[in-house]
Amino acid sequence: IEKKKQILIYGRPAVARNCFELIAMALMQWAKQYPGSGEWSVLSLGEQHPDIDLSNGMAIKSMGKASLEDYARIMMESSIGISLMVSPHPSYPPLGMAAYGVRVITNTYANKDLGGVSSNIISLNRFGPEDIANCLGRLADEYDKQPLFDGLDEYIDGGKTLVHICKEIDGLV
Repeated sequence: IEKKKQILIYGRPAVARNCFELIAMALMQWAKQYPGSGEWSVLSLGEQHPDIDLSNGMAIKSMGKASLEDYARIMMESSIGISLMVSPHPSYPPLGMAAYGVRVITNTYANKDLGGVSSNIISLNRFGPEDIANCLGRLADEYDKQPLFDGLDEYIDGGKTLVHICKEIDGLV
């Protein structure tokens, strides 16, 4: 599956710790300031919600919950992801996205920093709308130079579970 100009967000508006409003504000800012934003699509997985108009004819399209097969397909074809969590919980969506070769924007929190787990994870210390929009612009520019990102082939092919990969990364196995 070829990577598309597609942004995948972990969208759960009813769960405050996932910062859905902040993600939407960042995407609105990015859509207005980034010259090529109209070439991108934005999909939201996690919880069904109304589609959200961004500008330039762009919208966040809500997909709600997806089957495992659809989730894997969407991650395989997405180039950029955004998944925030204001909690020390490790936050699994960024790990899954990174394993599928998605360059994912997430945030640090207290002792949590997923940035060292994978080169596909960009873990922001400051994650206001402008910070996220600027990072998104940099990743979109990188996509234009080189559209393929590295994924963990063994995970994608079903050879290993995410838990096994995380333990390997932490040197526990």
